[in-house]
Amino acid sequence: MFTGIIREIGKIESISPKRHTKRLSVKAGLLSKDAKIGDSVSVEGACLTVSAKSKDLLHFDVMSETLKGTTLDLLKKRDRVNLEPALKLSEGDLSGHLVSGHIDEIGVIKGILRGGRETAKFTIKIDPKNNLLLVNKGSVAVNGISLTVNETGRDYFVINMIPHSLKETTMETKRVGDRVNIEYDVMGKYVAKHSHIKTQKGVDETLLKEYGFM
Repeated sequence: MFTGIIREIGKIESISPKRHTKRLSVKAGLLSKDAKIGDSVSVEGACLTVSAKSKDLLHFDVMSETLKGTTLDLLKKRDRVNLEPALKLSEGDLSGHLVSGHIDEIGVIKGILRGGRETAKFTIKIDPKNNLLLVNKGSVAVNGISLTVNETGRDYFVINMIPHSLKETTMETKRVGDRVNIEYDVMGKYVAKHSHIKTQKGVDETLLKEYGFM
C-alpha cells in the first residue's frame, strides 16, 4: 500500500526484454539504499517488486499483464519515473490517500493550462464508464501521485498541481497526448460496486429491512 506522496524521481538505466517479462533497471538515490529484495515499490504508480539490487540500481521484473495495463511498456532508457516505497505501518501520520499500486486504466492528457512556470491544470481523458469513480474534491492517483479532483466531465477530469508537486514529480515534463497511469480511490470503487448491486437487486423486503423500513 502507498500514499501517493512521491519520494524521489528515478531514471531508467536499462530495459531488458524477456519472453514473458521485461526487466526494468531504475537508478535511484535513497530508495536504492533502503529497499530490500522483495520489497514493493511504486514506479509511475504501478506496484512492482524489487527483484535485485546493484549499487544505486533497483531491478524489477515486470509481467506482461502489467505491461499491457500500464504505461510501463512505453518507457525508454533515460526516462524519469516517479518512485515511492511501500507504506510501513510504523509510520506516523498518513499524507495523501491510500493507493494500492494497481492501475485501473491509462488516461490521456488532453489539455495543459500553465500558470506561468509555477502551476499547471491538467485535463485528462478517461473511459466514460469510470466517471462514477470520481467526485469533485475527491482523490485520484496519476502516475502514482496523490491528487485532488477539481472538475469532472463525462469522459475527463481536471487536476491542478502546485509548484512543489510539479517540481518533485515527472508531471512537470508531461505534454498534451502523453499517457498516464490512473488509479481511482478504492473507497469510490467499493461505493460504486455497492450501488450497482443495489440497483440490480431493486427494492425488495431484504433491502427495506436492511435500511430500517421494516
